[in-house]
Amino acid sequence: MIPVKSMTEEEIDGVAEAFADYSYTDGEHGLIYLFSKREILIVYLKVMVRAGLKAGMIYTNGPNREGFIIITATTKPMPLGPMLMMFRGMIRALGLKGFQNFTKHCQYAKVGRWCLPL
Repeated sequence: MIPVKSMTEEEIDGVAEAFADYSYTDGEHGLIYLFSKREILIVYLKVMVRAGLKAGMIYTNGPNREGFIIITATTKPMPLGPMLMMFRGMIRALGLKGFQNFTKHCQYAKVGRWCLPL
């Protein structure tokens, strides 16, 4: 895996679009059901990618950058700066009430660190 230091807007858009449109297997679902519109999910995903990039948590599979992955670990929590950037972006995308509802859902559902970094 190769650490990613920067991404173009096209790459960020591509990651968000691919994740939003991913076809899950039976019994699985993505985050789309948590959002009132697909466009809001896209904004959320872009915020996550930018925060992951700033935190140094994004990697690519090769020099041609065919794919990207955000790697988190309990031993390396997201730094405060990227986390605050992520929260601000999520509040802008969801509104304060929507952000509160979303974080509550993530806590109860135990969706994972990228839903709500704790």
